[in-house]
Amino acid sequence: TSIASRKTEKYSAFGVDEAQGLSVTITSGTETTSFVSGNLASDNFSNYVRVNSDPLVYVVSPTPKSIFERSDWRDLRIAPDLNTADVTSISITENTQTRIIEKQGNDWKEGTKNIENPKATSMLASLASAVAQTMFAGADPTITPNFDTPSAVIELFKNKEKTITITIGSSTQDGMKYVKITDQYIYAFSQKEI
Repeated sequence: TSIASRKTEKYSAFGVDEAQGLSVTITSGTETTSFVSGNLASDNFSNYVRVNSDPLVYVVSPTPKSIFERSDWRDLRIAPDLNTADVTSISITENTQTRIIEKQGNDWKEGTKNIENPKATSMLASLASAVAQTMFAGADPTITPNFDTPSAVIELFKNKEKTITITIGSSTQDGMKYVKITDQYIYAFSQKEI
C-alpha cells in the first residue's frame, strides 16, 4: 500500500469520489469502516482507495474492487425489469439494415406482413430471461467490445417511447458476445443466449 495523493481535488481523477467509486461499508460488532474503491491503477493490478475518514488516496493491491464488484453477486439478466407485455414495438438493426416489428392489437407485424405471434413473444421472453456469463465495468481497459461498430442494436419501445437499447458488440476470445445496456456495465453472453 502506498499513497497516491493527498489532494481531495484529485478524487475524481482516481475514481474515489462518491459519483464514480464503489462505496463499501464493513461492520463488525459495533465498529463500522467505510471506504471508496476507485479506478484501476496503472499497473492494472492495484486500484485507488479512499477511506472515508481519511483524505488520502491509497494504491492498494490486490484490488478490493474485484472482491466487492463480483459479478456472481449481481443479477446478470439482460433486462430483469422488462415486462414483455408492455413492449409495443421492436427495432432490430444489423449491418445498417433496420427491421421494425410492431404490435397491432394481439398481432405482430413488420410493415404489412404478419409475424407469427409465438416468434415475437418468444424473442421478447428470450431477451427478458437471458443471463450473462460475466460482467465488466463499463470502462474496463482489458476488453474491446467494439460498440462503435456493433453487430446489432435492439431497441424495445412502449407506446413509441424507447425503454431499452441493447447493443451487441464483438465476440470475446472464448466466443461469447459483448452486450451493453447502459455505459456502467458490459456483459458477456453465450451466443446462443442472445
